[in-house]
Amino acid sequence: MILQDVNLEYVSDATSGSIGTKTLLQNAHLKLLSGKVYAICGRNGCGKSTLLRRMSQKKIAGFTSLHLKMMYIPQEVFEMNDETPIEVVMGYSRTNQIESNDAAEARIRGLEEEMEGLDLECEENGEANMKRMEEICDEISTVEENTGHLGENEGSIDSDVKFKVTKVLEYFGIKEDMQNTAMANLSGGQKKKVLLACSLCCDLDLLLLDGKLHNS
Repeated sequence: MILQDVNLEYVSDATSGSIGTKTLLQNAHLKLLSGKVYAICGRNGCGKSTLLRRMSQKKIAGFTSLHLKMMYIPQEVFEMNDETPIEVVMGYSRTNQIESNDAAEARIRGLEEEMEGLDLECEENGEANMKRMEEICDEISTVEENTGHLGENEGSIDSDVKFKVTKVLEYFGIKEDMQNTAMANLSGGQKKKVLLACSLCCDLDLLLLDGKLHNS
């Protein structure tokens, strides 16, 4: 994934101690390779968190068309205080399934449009276009096979997912007695571990971690 001419501004207000607009990035290039881990380093206030939030909200030019399945874990977790850890992770899992299906459908539409544009009778590129059509058909078949179907055996699926969720939460130190208590009763570090558990229970293209994870 390569994005060019990335511009990023931060608008401050009276609550942050200043009022105005600050340019954080201008005509920058963003390049992310699959399977790689990247660290964004910089002094406080240089825009690290702002960049991650804008990426997660797809407010960076070019991100919307990529149909990426992303999850953003902020420095401080204040939301979901009335939900239990199991409910939080299950909710993220269901949302991710919907996003996965949407991304798959968008990918299939793009492949079908590309296939319609291939000229198989072209003397110069006819053979290459035929080969590309076969590749597209194989890719569409693979995407369809890997796409989940919402609503089918939903009770059984939820039961299987819940079992996985409990095990992943235990892996992150969220024991059974904490899994069914309100998130408001957990420490900041424990809340972040719940969100990390979400990331392991979801099919993600991009995981954005903001801040340190050493507190418990």
